[in-house]
Amino acid sequence: MKTKWVTDAEGNQRKIDVPKRIKRWWTKSINGQINLVVRYGSKPLEFAKGKNAIELSDESAVSETLLKIKEAAEKGELDPLIEQQAQFGRAIRKKAALTS
Repeated sequence: MKTKWVTDAEGNQRKIDVPKRIKRWWTKSINGQINLVVRYGSKPLEFAKGKNAIELSDESAVSETLLKIKEAAEKGELDPLIEQQAQFGRAIRKKAALTS
């Protein structure tokens, strides 16, 4: 939930809680497979070179896979991938700052 200010017809403002929009982490491909994308910020994490999605057979495997990803994150197994993604963003900003 997130809070939002709303003005009624009389001009009174008040805060209300509204549901926060959450994007799905998966999409269904043309062949019926499910592609699950794990993101760090707005960028997808690459688990292998050029592969940023986990392919699943059907939607029933999504929740089980998300639980496995959560466990891996809690154990620190995703830290190298996240650090690599964070370094990539910093390198671009540093390069832009040097050329300015």
